[in-house]
Amino acid sequence: RVVFKRKELLDLFDLDGEKVLIEEKSPAQKKIGDGSMSPIIGAEYVVEIQEVGNKQNSNCHCLLCDKSLKMSEVRIHVVSANHRLKYLAAFFPTVRSKFNKVPSLKFWRPAAYTYLESVANSIQNRDGIGRILTVHTETYFKENLEKIKAYVEYT
Repeated sequence: RVVFKRKELLDLFDLDGEKVLIEEKSPAQKKIGDGSMSPIIGAEYVVEIQEVGNKQNSNCHCLLCDKSLKMSEVRIHVVSANHRLKYLAAFFPTVRSKFNKVPSLKFWRPAAYTYLESVANSIQNRDGIGRILTVHTETYFKENLEKIKAYVEYT
Protein backbone atom coordinates (compact mmCIF):
# COMPACT_ATOMS: atom_id res chain seq x y z
CA ARG A 1 0.00 0.00 0.00
CA VAL A 2 1.34 3.40 -0.98
CA VAL A 3 1.18 6.04 1.77
CA PHE A 4 0.68 9.65 0.75
CA LYS A 5 1.23 12.78 2.77
CA ARG A 6 -1.79 15.04 3.24
CA LYS A 7 -0.43 17.72 0.89
CA GLU A 8 0.30 15.14 -1.81
CA LEU A 9 -3.27 13.85 -1.64
CA LEU A 10 -4.74 17.33 -1.74
CA ASP A 11 -2.64 18.08 -4.83
CA LEU A 12 -3.49 14.72 -6.41
CA PHE A 13 -7.23 15.36 -6.10
CA ASP A 14 -6.95 19.10 -6.76
CA LEU A 15 -8.44 20.06 -3.39
CA ASP A 16 -7.85 23.30 -1.50
CA GLY A 17 -5.95 22.62 1.74
CA GLU A 18 -7.53 25.72 3.28
CA LYS A 19 -11.01 24.23 2.77
CA VAL A 20 -10.36 20.52 3.34
CA LEU A 21 -8.66 19.71 6.62
CA ILE A 22 -8.66 17.59 9.72
CA GLU A 23 -9.29 19.61 12.86
CA GLU A 24 -8.39 17.78 16.05
CA LYS A 25 -11.05 19.66 18.00
CA SER A 26 -13.81 19.91 15.42
CA PRO A 27 -17.33 19.89 16.85
CA ALA A 28 -18.14 16.58 15.15
CA GLN A 29 -14.96 14.88 16.42
CA LYS A 30 -15.85 16.04 19.94
CA LYS A 31 -19.41 14.74 19.50
CA ILE A 32 -18.38 11.19 18.65
CA GLY A 33 -16.11 11.01 21.67
CA ASP A 34 -13.42 8.44 22.34
CA GLY A 35 -15.39 5.25 21.72
CA SER A 36 -15.30 4.21 25.36
CA MET A 37 -19.10 4.10 25.70
CA SER A 38 -19.74 2.32 22.40
CA PRO A 39 -17.19 1.40 19.73
CA ILE A 40 -16.94 3.67 16.71
CA ILE A 41 -16.01 2.45 13.25
CA GLY A 42 -16.10 4.36 9.99
CA ALA A 43 -15.85 7.85 11.50
CA GLU A 44 -13.35 8.73 8.76
CA TYR A 45 -16.30 8.64 6.33
CA VAL A 46 -18.06 11.47 8.17
CA VAL A 47 -17.41 14.92 6.73
CA GLU A 48 -18.16 17.95 8.85
CA ILE A 49 -19.32 20.83 6.70
CA GLN A 50 -18.62 24.22 8.29
CA GLU A 51 -19.76 27.54 7.00
CA VAL A 52 -16.94 30.07 7.43
CA GLY A 53 -17.39 32.07 10.62
CA ASN A 54 -20.23 29.85 11.84
CA LYS A 55 -18.66 26.71 13.36
CA GLN A 56 -21.64 26.21 15.66
CA ASN A 57 -23.98 25.75 12.70
CA SER A 58 -22.11 22.84 11.13
CA ASN A 59 -23.72 19.86 9.47
CA CYS A 60 -22.24 16.51 8.55
CA HIS A 61 -22.46 14.00 5.76
CA CYS A 62 -21.60 10.30 5.97
CA LEU A 63 -19.96 9.35 2.68
CA LEU A 64 -20.27 5.64 3.46
CA CYS A 65 -24.04 5.78 4.00
CA ASP A 66 -24.67 8.80 1.74
CA LYS A 67 -26.60 10.43 4.53
CA SER A 68 -26.80 14.05 5.66
CA LEU A 69 -26.69 14.49 9.41
CA LYS A 70 -27.33 17.21 11.92
CA MET A 71 -24.53 17.67 14.42
CA SER A 72 -26.76 16.17 17.12
CA GLU A 73 -27.09 12.95 15.06
CA VAL A 74 -23.41 12.26 14.38
CA ARG A 75 -22.66 10.06 17.40
CA ILE A 76 -25.89 8.10 17.07
CA HIS A 77 -25.15 7.51 13.40
CA VAL A 78 -21.59 6.19 13.76
CA VAL A 79 -22.68 3.65 16.38
CA SER A 80 -25.84 2.62 14.52
CA ALA A 81 -26.22 -0.91 13.20
CA ASN A 82 -26.84 0.37 9.65
CA HIS A 83 -23.58 2.36 9.57
CA ARG A 84 -21.60 -0.47 11.10
CA LEU A 85 -23.01 -2.98 8.63
CA LYS A 86 -22.14 -0.72 5.67
CA TYR A 87 -18.59 -0.44 7.02
CA LEU A 88 -18.36 -4.21 7.38
CA ALA A 89 -19.72 -4.72 3.86
CA ALA A 90 -17.05 -2.40 2.48
CA PHE A 91 -14.04 -3.68 4.44
CA PHE A 92 -14.95 -7.00 6.07
CA PRO A 93 -17.41 -8.69 3.67
CA THR A 94 -16.93 -12.13 5.21
CA VAL A 95 -17.83 -10.81 8.65
CA ARG A 96 -20.74 -8.86 7.14
CA SER A 97 -22.12 -12.05 5.60
CA LYS A 98 -22.56 -13.51 9.09
CA PHE A 99 -25.38 -11.01 9.61
CA ASN A 100 -27.23 -12.03 6.44
CA LYS A 101 -29.15 -14.81 8.18
CA VAL A 102 -31.65 -12.20 9.40
CA PRO A 103 -31.26 -9.31 6.94
CA SER A 104 -33.90 -7.00 8.46
CA LEU A 105 -32.77 -5.26 11.64
CA LYS A 106 -36.31 -5.17 12.97
CA PHE A 107 -36.16 -8.95 13.37
CA TRP A 108 -32.74 -9.08 15.00
CA ARG A 109 -32.44 -10.58 18.46
CA PRO A 110 -30.28 -8.94 21.15
CA ALA A 111 -27.49 -11.47 20.51
CA ALA A 112 -27.01 -10.13 16.97
CA TYR A 113 -26.57 -6.57 18.26
CA THR A 114 -24.17 -7.83 20.93
CA TYR A 115 -22.12 -9.65 18.30
CA LEU A 116 -22.07 -6.56 16.05
CA GLU A 117 -20.92 -4.49 19.04
CA SER A 118 -18.08 -6.95 19.73
CA VAL A 119 -17.00 -6.88 16.08
CA ALA A 120 -17.00 -3.06 16.11
CA ASN A 121 -15.01 -3.11 19.34
CA SER A 122 -12.38 -5.41 17.81
CA ILE A 123 -12.04 -3.14 14.78
CA GLN A 124 -11.80 0.00 16.92
CA ASN A 125 -9.16 -1.64 19.13
CA ARG A 126 -7.15 -2.61 16.06
CA ASP A 127 -7.56 0.53 13.93
CA GLY A 128 -8.55 3.27 16.38
CA ILE A 129 -11.18 5.89 15.71
CA GLY A 130 -10.97 7.54 12.31
CA ARG A 131 -10.57 11.30 12.07
CA ILE A 132 -13.46 13.33 10.76
CA LEU A 133 -12.67 15.49 7.75
CA THR A 134 -13.74 19.14 7.87
CA VAL A 135 -14.76 20.93 4.69
CA HIS A 136 -15.36 24.66 4.66
CA THR A 137 -18.65 25.54 3.02
CA GLU A 138 -21.52 23.44 1.73
CA THR A 139 -20.91 24.80 -1.76
CA TYR A 140 -17.30 23.59 -1.83
CA PHE A 141 -18.40 20.18 -0.50
CA LYS A 142 -21.05 19.74 -3.17
CA GLU A 143 -18.82 20.98 -6.00
CA ASN A 144 -16.00 18.62 -4.98
CA LEU A 145 -17.91 15.65 -3.60
CA GLU A 146 -16.30 13.00 -5.81
CA LYS A 147 -12.79 14.35 -5.14
CA ILE A 148 -13.50 14.45 -1.39
CA LYS A 149 -14.72 10.83 -1.49
CA ALA A 150 -11.53 9.81 -3.27
CA TYR A 151 -9.42 11.74 -0.77
CA VAL A 152 -11.14 9.97 2.15
CA GLU A 153 -10.56 6.58 0.53
CA TYR A 154 -6.81 7.23 0.40
CA THR A 155 -6.42 8.58 3.95
